[in-house]
Amino acid sequence: MRRYKSHTNGERYVGNKLTKEVHDLDNEKPQCKVDEIIDTGNDEAFRYFYESKIKNYTVCSFCFGIFIEVVKKNKFS
Repeated sequence: MRRYKSHTNGERYVGNKLTKEVHDLDNEKPQCKVDEIIDTGNDEAFRYFYESKIKNYTVCSFCFGIFIEVVKKNKFS
């Protein structure tokens, strides 16, 4: 679920600055704990997935699910 508070401003992807892990808010799972990331101020919003890859973020295995192997092989970079 996209958020319109903090740094996320409705963007699809949100990264955790501490863990350098990016989450897909259109496929978010409870295990992602995105609200905690936002509440602690460790969120970094990305409009496009490639922006997170440029900053060396890894993908969340929960919300990226079956696409994780493709992403790990840099098919989207």
